[in-house]
Amino acid sequence: MQLNDSPLTACKILISLLFIASLVPAQGSMVPAQGAEGGGTASPMDLDPASQQNPPEPLIDPSACNHPPEQPSIADGPISGSPGVACNYTAYAIDPDGDPLIYIFHWDDGNSSTVGPFESEANAAADHIWRRAGTYKVRVRAMDDNASSLWSSPLKVVVNSPPGQPAISAGKSTVLPGETTSFATSAEDPDGDWLRYIFDWGDGSVSVTDWTESGRALSITHSWRRAGSYVIAVRAEDSASASSLWSGPLDVVVNSPPGRPAIPAGKSTVLPGETTSFATSAEDPDGDWLRYIFDWGDGSVSVTDWTESGRALSITHSWRRAGRYVIAARAEDCANASSPWSEAIAIIINTLPGRPDQLSGPGSGYAMVPYNFQTSAIDQDGDSLNYTFDWGDGSLDALDLIGSGINVSSNHTWTVPGTYQIRAMASDRMGGEWSEERSITIAANEQPDRPRDLYGLRSSYTGIVCNYFTMTRDPDGDNVMHLLDWGDGTATETGHIPSGSLENASHKWSSPGEYPVRVCSLDEKGAPSQWSGPFLVSISANDPPEPPAMPSGPAAGQCLISQEYATSARDPDGDAVKYVFDWGDGTTSWTGLEYLDSGEESSVSHKWMQPGAYQIKAAALDDKGLISDWSGALAVKIE
Repeated sequence: MQLNDSPLTACKILISLLFIASLVPAQGSMVPAQGAEGGGTASPMDLDPASQQNPPEPLIDPSACNHPPEQPSIADGPISGSPGVACNYTAYAIDPDGDPLIYIFHWDDGNSSTVGPFESEANAAADHIWRRAGTYKVRVRAMDDNASSLWSSPLKVVVNSPPGQPAISAGKSTVLPGETTSFATSAEDPDGDWLRYIFDWGDGSVSVTDWTESGRALSITHSWRRAGSYVIAVRAEDSASASSLWSGPLDVVVNSPPGRPAIPAGKSTVLPGETTSFATSAEDPDGDWLRYIFDWGDGSVSVTDWTESGRALSITHSWRRAGRYVIAARAEDCANASSPWSEAIAIIINTLPGRPDQLSGPGSGYAMVPYNFQTSAIDQDGDSLNYTFDWGDGSLDALDLIGSGINVSSNHTWTVPGTYQIRAMASDRMGGEWSEERSITIAANEQPDRPRDLYGLRSSYTGIVCNYFTMTRDPDGDNVMHLLDWGDGTATETGHIPSGSLENASHKWSSPGEYPVRVCSLDEKGAPSQWSGPFLVSISANDPPEPPAMPSGPAAGQCLISQEYATSARDPDGDAVKYVFDWGDGTTSWTGLEYLDSGEESSVSHKWMQPGAYQIKAAALDDKGLISDWSGALAVKIE
């Protein structure tokens, strides 16, 4: 700006200086030349539109030299936004004198932006970022060199983050017409606003949920009257009316499955390779077109062409192998809904036995160990069957005249390591067929040595526990267990112990006699040894003594003072006996080391340490080791 001698110019300069001086605070500057978000400061009266609506009163009336700018237009820009996202606003004002203008944008969040200068009537622009959600009033003020305008009318701006995209889930993806189904969804709102959800059901209807907290799942139900495929989507809306994106689509098929088809109709007996026709039909509640899936029972299925609901369709099939096959059919509509399987029908291809099941049993093992395998087959005529087992090592086993359908088993022991292909054949008088081969791999293993002869009592009595010892070594160093045959129809199987360790087992015989006891061992892989030679044990009859008489003695006494009690018992075999007394205080006493004649009375003393009521009883032990039942109890009161 150039100075000249015009009085008006000199007046404006003087008034401008005085006006600026009135606006400048004691410290700092009034307005920067250009600013952005919070890009400058103004005097307190400029930063708060509520503090002053009119320009300050100048020291010299500027009306003679300058006119203040007119009130700026309301700010032009978005009326909604999101936290952290910059928004641009423009405004303009007219200066009557055509002076350049500086604009103050007040953002209502404690920040202002000063921009300019701009020519009169030119748009002034400023950007701002609100950090927090809320409702803000944006005002604008214009200033020339000497005066300021009124604040513009406020522009209300709502700063709000829309909810996140909801998730949608349903328990069922296929439902029946009219079936009420529940669907759930949830979304998060960055501002923590309450949310509601709008469901579009794909059938022209929508549903709106109640309001709920951000992040909390809500469920809603819906039903479709007509069959079809429907695409469901949901969006969230917050309390500030901001909406999320629509969720990903969820497909729901509304369809009634076809009814159960009729039993396939056709011949029940055919020859191998003979082509045979079977027919079925079903009704679909929705009137959908149908096709039929036939399971021929031989591992294959066939699918028909499409046809109208209720119309019968036929299809052909042939079986190459003899056997009994079960045929069934189900219907499938054009919406992929399936009916239950029809009732089954059996077809017999010929009279030969069915192919046996593949042998069941282990797939690996060890040499010298017997293994069991099972199979079965069905003869359509109900004939008894002959089974042949091929063990793959050149040996065969035969089982004759086994009823149709009965499970059969056979054991085999391989002596040489290797992999063997095994199979079985079931045949009637017309022939048969081998089962599918399977393999077993046999690893090397040697059977344990024969156990050493038993060591123990060669004679004893019935009811007496007798202990016996033996030992076995395994060439492979495997742990071994022992099987003891006691000669009375019973056996004892021990646990595994290290090879060469001493084994102990006990037994008591209930009847007199001579018993050949023998033992064999098995290594931890299951290989058995040979049996030891028989060890003869002679068992004589012996009966336990009869229960003694109830102890006799005082029924009362003093603690710490000995009391004497006696009893007697007879032994059926006339064996010598001795007695044991149970004093009822947790202690027992024997009559001595010596045995007494059967029926001879013996006594023993006892003192109780505490007063109380006690039950005394006695039992008799014969000299062969059998003990009687307890006598009746004598009640004793100790004070």
